Amino acid sequence: MRKKQQYNAGLTLIEMLVVLGIFATVSGILLFNYGDFRNNVSIRNLSQEVALAVRKAQTYATSVRGTSIGGSTRDYPAYGIAFASTAAVPDLAPDQKEIVLFVDVPPGADPELNGDTYYSYGSATCGAVSEGEECFEKLQIATTDKIKKVEVCTSSFTCSEVPEVYISFQRPNPDAVFCVPSGAVCDSTVYSSAILTLESAVGLQKKVSVWNTGQISVQ
Repeated sequence: MRKKQQYNAGLTLIEMLVVLGIFATVSGILLFNYGDFRNNVSIRNLSQEVALAVRKAQTYATSVRGTSIGGSTRDYPAYGIAFASTAAVPDLAPDQKEIVLFVDVPPGADPELNGDTYYSYGSATCGAVSEGEECFEKLQIATTDKIKKVEVCTSSFTCSEVPEVYISFQRPNPDAVFCVPSGAVCDSTVYSSAILTLESAVGLQKKVSVWNTGQISVQ
């Protein structure tokens, strides 16, 4: 008696094409969303890093961190951080891809005095702090994100866009002082806050606000 031939279960060509189609669709959706997810994470991380950089300058000032100024140790200097939305600037200046942490060297490098809130720099190496060379540390934005816009606001909530702003902290207070450079000095306006708008390569934006009370917020 002939044995009945056994057939193994399997996929038909149509079933296989359907499975492949579903797989391709799901993969396409995931890859498309991954780009948005990556950009969201990148700009969110940058906003946190900018906020931490401001907090770093504030902490250095209020914790009376000493540093070497002109080759000699000076105690208790003021510290600040400089932001700009411009692209083509000198090496030690801030720009849309580079943030500068600076020591606000007092006039005559007198350790008993706070600085003038203005960020001064020349052509020396960052870190060699002296009068006229206040760059302490440069923070690079290594991603495709950038500082898109810098704004300063008065107490009446009137805000205006500026090319750059210097935010400094003078011991013993944690309060922020804002300087908008005008020539080789700060302009005479007293500002209550600064708003930094950060932007990703695809236009996603985050804002970091710094208030004169020393508060820092990310929106």
